Amino acid sequence: MDTDFTGYNRLALCNGILDGRPEVQIAGEAFWLTGNVHTANLVVDRSITLALALIVPDEVFERMTVGNYAVYLNAVLSPDRLKGQSLLGAVSDQRQAYPGRHSL
Repeated sequence: MDTDFTGYNRLALCNGILDGRPEVQIAGEAFWLTGNVHTANLVVDRSITLALALIVPDEVFERMTVGNYAVYLNAVLSPDRLKGQSLLGAVSDQRQAYPGRHSL
């Protein structure tokens, strides 16, 4: 859970629910939720913050997505990369400099 969306009482409530090993169905497959709720800042980008995320093992993710997903990287360009050009221009230059290494 994102730290901005939770507090001690909500964490205690969620952890109490997890003690009962609740079952969820994802694409017709049963999963049992176990463990404790972890808190972190789940910011996807400046305009998207997730309140809650379900973390699954890589094998489960690969099986559930059947390879149909995209990878997005978040990065910070150094000020010298931005000199004399727009942010879009700097990102475009980086994509051309490193083709196939990342997607934006």
